[in-house]
Amino acid sequence: MAGFTFDGNWVDMLTISGGVVGVFVKPFLRFARNSRPCWIHRSAVNDFLNAASLAPFALLFLAPFNKWVLAELVTATKVTLGLAGGIGILYVVKELLSVES
Repeated sequence: MAGFTFDGNWVDMLTISGGVVGVFVKPFLRFARNSRPCWIHRSAVNDFLNAASLAPFALLFLAPFNKWVLAELVTATKVTLGLAGGIGILYVVKELLSVES
């Protein structure tokens, strides 16, 4: 796509905004289901990281369909991709080490 550059700043802003929104989604769902306590501070960090990883994961999912998108993602949003990769690795390791079936 000539003349159009992928601005990584909006991807980073979407990632952080998604994380902030994610911190409030679970307490809202608990409140809607009349589950108490609504706010669990220990899960806020996990909620932030899980929600923040949605934007990079969605872009990574779409990247194989367009080489230009993949190239722009790699050059413009290294921190965001690193965050998504780190969360992905932690999730897989957690699943591998869990004793539940």
